[in-house]
Amino acid sequence: MDKSWMQETSRISERYRKGVEDFMIMAVSSVDGRGRTRCPCRKCVNRYFEHIFVVESHLHANGIDLNYTRWIFHGEEDPFSINVTAEHTDNNASVDDIDEVEELLGDIRRGTFPDANIDDSCTTHGPTTNDYEQRTSFD
Repeated sequence: MDKSWMQETSRISERYRKGVEDFMIMAVSSVDGRGRTRCPCRKCVNRYFEHIFVVESHLHANGIDLNYTRWIFHGEEDPFSINVTAEHTDNNASVDDIDEVEELLGDIRRGTFPDANIDDSCTTHGPTTNDYEQRTSFD
């Protein structure tokens, strides 16, 4: 798609108007359930969601963000989000690795959930020097 209209200095020119029109046709595919999409005008710079008609108005009033050259929020494919599948070729991977992960997840669960049985993860048996029963006096 021709994006040279974005460089147009006059937002009332036929070239700019036609560019906005073509952009809006593409942007309609990216609206949410309330008819809103990110606004690529120079003031909003894709930070705010606006109704599609407000986006068009902003593009005419404020101009389009000149840095928005790949319209990933408005229908163009994002080259960085292409699914990449990699085949696992680590010959050193084993069932032991999975067991270690399960053990780590168990530790996390026990530390995260107050009703978890923490006795399983204790490394010391009996009171420690920090236990108040071990202290003979309070300083």
